[in-house]
Amino acid sequence: QVFAVEGLPGFHFISNPFTDAEQLSHVQKCFCEYPRPPHPTNISNLARIEGKPCPPLPTDTPLAYTPDLRWATVGYHHDWDTRVYDPANRTPMPPGLE
Repeated sequence: QVFAVEGLPGFHFISNPFTDAEQLSHVQKCFCEYPRPPHPTNISNLARIEGKPCPPLPTDTPLAYTPDLRWATVGYHHDWDTRVYDPANRTPMPPGLE
């Protein structure tokens, strides 16, 4: 089902867009795939700001267990300094989320 929100033209809410299997697949990808390049994370962003190389990410455990990881972004990336989404600052949407 798709719902429109009165007073917010163009905004639509999609109820339950994923099957149970798709939900589990995306949760797994949130832990293991989306926090890896080319998708930015707070870790890669902090390294860029400090002029340091991005620290290596563990390969033997899901990234959700990396203590310093707070967020990862797919698609368009928000620039918190300028407070805008630059169309040039994006990575391709992962399959199934496009």
